[in-house]
Parts: sequence; C-alpha cells; structure tokens
Amino acid sequence: TWNNRRGMINTFALYCQEKGYLADNPVAKIPKHKINKSRATAVTMTADKVEELMLYLETHAEPGNRYAPAQPAGFLVPFFALALFAGIRPDWKYGEISKLRPEDIDFRTGVIRIEPSASKVNERRTIKIQPNLRAWLEKFPIKRFGLIPPKNPERILREVRQKFDIGHDVLRHTYISITVGAFRSVGDAALQAGNSEAVIRKHYLDLKSTEEADQFWKIVPRGTKLPKLEKREGRFVPAIPAQ
Repeated sequence: TWNNRRGMINTFALYCQEKGYLADNPVAKIPKHKINKSRATAVTMTADKVEELMLYLETHAEPGNRYAPAQPAGFLVPFFALALFAGIRPDWKYGEISKLRPEDIDFRTGVIRIEPSASKVNERRTIKIQPNLRAWLEKFPIKRFGLIPPKNPERILREVRQKFDIGHDVLRHTYISITVGAFRSVGDAALQAGNSEAVIRKHYLDLKSTEEADQFWKIVPRGTKLPKLEKREGRFVPAIPAQ
C-alpha cells in the first residue's frame, strides 16, 4: 500500500517537473519498502467466534458524556454485519464502509452496490444480500443506528477489535473464505469481493469447510429464525417445499 502511494506521488512529481512547477522531484530519494515475502494464508475468524461477536454487539452500548452522546445497544451491529456478511472493506476513515450510503443497500433486488467512487479498485461491483445479513440490517437499520460511530470511532472500534482479537482485514478475510466454502465458486467470490480469482485461489481457497460456512450464514439476531434455506446461484434462498 505504501509503495503504491509513493508511486502515485512520484508520478505526480515527475509531471510537475516536466511542466516546470518543480525544480526537483522530492519523492525520488524516498526508498520503496522491500517486500520480503508474499502474503501468507489469510487470517480468519471461526463461525463460533463470529456468533460470539455478533451476540455481544447486540447488547453493547456506549455511555454518553458531555463530549459525546450515548449510543444505544446494537449501534455497532451495522458496521460489523456489513464487514463480516458482505465483505465491505472496513477502514472507517478511507475504506468502502466510510463511503457506503443507505441507498446502496437494495433489499428489493437483494444486492449491495459498491460504486467506483467507493471501491478500492475503482470498479463497480454488487454483493448478494444473504438472508442472515438482511435479518441483521432489518433489526438494526442503518438509518436509525448509523454505520460509523459519530464520536470517537477509532477508540470504540479498537476496543471491540482488541476484545475479540480481530486483526487488520480479518472481517473481510472471513467473508471471502466463508463465501468460497459455502458456494465453491472462486469466480463468484472474486466478483463479490472485488479481488482477482488468482488472489482468491492463493489466499482463501479451502480455508473453510462447507459445514462451517453454512453455520456462518445462519448467524442471526436473538429471537430471529430463518426459514429452511437452499443454495441457488450463489445465495441462500427459501427452500421450495417438496410436492
């Protein structure tokens, strides 16, 4: 990431040199980071750990003070539900979740639209809304609970991540590996996650069993019960009763 950012600034500095706006390129002597080894297998959460996290978030509230208003129980559910069950890139400052709008979540067609302006790779993609994600977002709607804490998001999110030992991008890694495990389609997972098929095969393939993946997609809020489901075209849908 840092090498990419350096490269972009370097290209701009070279352009400025050509136009006569700069006498020297100030980026030229900044060294690139050395990549000693390629990324290893992605770190993920188990389905049991995800269920523990989501049940905790249902009751987790934030007390108010004179600097920040109190936040109700469940105020963090939309953030973590979208990162875990839709693979939205979870950087609250610059990532996709910071640019996601309520209107991008279309329950009528059952998809979340990530526009190029929000996408890390500047490409539009759609993510299928699975039944359990719908259940979470209907019980904890973004318009009521918000998506990112309005005050002290860095501290609030860090405390939850530390409590459950959630490292960088682990939520998204979990979504991708679970999607491959459930539906056995590298191509479909790549389209929904916004990665290449090569990246999916290299880092996420065969990390999760079908049984654990199916358990993951059944994690719902307390008091919610999903109908009998079956897999069809990369998503869970209500099962058709036998004639």
